[in-house]
Amino acid sequence: MSNSASGKSPKPRKSAESQRFWATAQGATIIAAVVAAVAAIGGALISRASDSGATPVSTPARTEPSIGTSGSGPSASGPVVRRHGDLQMRAWTGYDLDSLAQSDLDWRPTRDAWKGQDVGYQTLPTGKQVVGVDAAPSVAPLKLASSYGYQDCVDAPYNDVKVVEPNIERNHAFCVRTSEGRYALLQVKLLTQADIQVEATVWE
Repeated sequence: MSNSASGKSPKPRKSAESQRFWATAQGATIIAAVVAAVAAIGGALISRASDSGATPVSTPARTEPSIGTSGSGPSASGPVVRRHGDLQMRAWTGYDLDSLAQSDLDWRPTRDAWKGQDVGYQTLPTGKQVVGVDAAPSVAPLKLASSYGYQDCVDAPYNDVKVVEPNIERNHAFCVRTSEGRYALLQVKLLTQADIQVEATVWE
């Protein structure tokens, strides 16, 4: 029996264009869902890494500072540097090179009672002098060089209790054996009648 005979109208067939449209729409929906899922997973991983603080930090290569005409610190290998800094040595004043007091910026100076200290500065009619402990030869001048280091102080000849001009002129250096048995390197930055300014490095 035909549809017209039974009273029912015929169902329209889907066109090829309509089928392609719906297939494309369904594909786009699936792709969007996949992209959203990937983005959510990536965001979770980034958040987890940030929360754990696991960001790698590169370690810089260790460099050894050096003392030279630029005054940038101790050079060469050797024991740990105990203290490094500027020291303004005033005339007729002694200084404790073993001092580590944080508030002692001038290395524990003693005015007019300096002969028991590690190093002192005095001016005489014969010239300026840097002196060490009187008990034994403890200071030694170094030959003028572009840089100085720990080994220079180990090898230096400690034959006197004082260093005189011209070995205490600007950029010259001298070594001191402290009362506690350490080596100290002092490089002259400025010399006047009233004081001598040095860059001091003391090793353990």
